[in-house]
Amino acid sequence: MKINLEVAKYYSFQSITSTNDFARELLADNDLVIVSALHQTKGRGRNINQWYGSYGNNIYASIGIKHKSDISTFTLAVIQAASSLAVKNTLSKLSKEDLFRIKYPNDIYALHQGNYKKISGILIEHSFAGSGCISSIIGIGINVNEKSFPPELQHTAVSLSQIGINADINQIKDDLTHNFFEL
Repeated sequence: MKINLEVAKYYSFQSITSTNDFARELLADNDLVIVSALHQTKGRGRNINQWYGSYGNNIYASIGIKHKSDISTFTLAVIQAASSLAVKNTLSKLSKEDLFRIKYPNDIYALHQGNYKKISGILIEHSFAGSGCISSIIGIGINVNEKSFPPELQHTAVSLSQIGINADINQIKDDLTHNFFEL
C-alpha cells in the first residue's frame, strides 16, 4: 500500500468532538486527511473508554485514508502495526533512554518511577462496503504536557512532561506523520 503524502489535506481545530469522527466526514470528499485539535470534547478509546486530556496540552490527531482498491486483511494488520511503531519510534527519539513499550495492539507505555504507564492510545476504525475496506482512520492521542490526571487515571497514565521530557507538540505531530507514512 503506497500513500502519497503530498495529496494530504490538513485540518487543525481549537476544539472538536473527535478527530476520528471529523476525519470520517472529510473522507467523503478527500483521499487523505490529517486532522488535529487542541482539544477533543468526546475523544474515545477502544470499547467504551474515553480519552482524557486537557486543552492544548496533548496530541489529538487522526489520519484518514480512503482506499482506492481492495486491500487485504494483512494490510489492515500492517496499518495497526505501523501506527504503533510510528508512535513508539517518534517518542523514542525524544529520550536517550529506552523508556517506551508497545502494549499491542493499540497502546504505548512509558517507564515512570519504576512502572510502565499509558502515554498514548491508538484507535483505528475501518469502514467497509460489503467485504471490502474502503477507508481507515487512525486516531492517536499522546499525553505530552498533561500535568495531572483524574484520580481514576493517576496510577495508570503519564505524560512526557511527567517523565521529564519537554517536547514541542507540533514537532511531535510532524515527526509522527512522517514516521507513519515512512512505515
